[in-house]
Amino acid sequence: MSQERIGQAYSAAELFHLPARYFNDALVQSLENDGIQVFSPQRDGFEFSQLTTALAKYLPPKELESSLNVLIYAYDLKSIWESDILIARFDEPSDPGVDAEVLFANVANIPVVAYRTDVRSPYGNASEKFAGMHTFPIKESQVLIIQNSSNSSKNDFEELVKKITVEAKSLLSNFSKKDLKKIPPIYKEIFNIAEIIFKDINIRTNDGLTKIAQRCMENIELISHFGPRVIR
Repeated sequence: MSQERIGQAYSAAELFHLPARYFNDALVQSLENDGIQVFSPQRDGFEFSQLTTALAKYLPPKELESSLNVLIYAYDLKSIWESDILIARFDEPSDPGVDAEVLFANVANIPVVAYRTDVRSPYGNASEKFAGMHTFPIKESQVLIIQNSSNSSKNDFEELVKKITVEAKSLLSNFSKKDLKKIPPIYKEIFNIAEIIFKDINIRTNDGLTKIAQRCMENIELISHFGPRVIR
């Protein structure tokens, strides 16, 4: 029986190696089976090599890497803003991308359900309240689920999915509407870039990537000036 969709969640998790990507896919599928629509960057976001190839046809090498980073950042924040909740993985080692996504969600009044499956405790011990993880990103979350390990990984995973689903549905029913006027200027700036570059484009098609590269070339001054002044 199909589940009624209750809102969109953004999945914030590391995705740079096969075990992480496999876990992320399984978690997203399970949450969607429970009625939570999920934006997964590794499934719904850019394919890095294809985006790089598209940009290389229109941008000089010195502009390529910085433009690539801005585009990925812009699309991630745009996707978080369009979501109703963020579900974040807080395993070791901590991921700065996940930390940044959690921070933005908190600023944007988007509730965060964090979860931890890691038995390592670099900042204390596993018996403490936050299971020995760094407390800074936790403070930006509304819920932290600590999933203890048993002899059955399958049971642990199914239990984790149930906990995330319950907490996500509860938070979704209690949070107020987002207000773009309350977002700090730096985020408004990146949203402006996202609107210019991604409007009416399917990023998962070759034609879409070509249009993104063309718009990036046309707006390279705007993109290249995003971020802090660097003083050496």
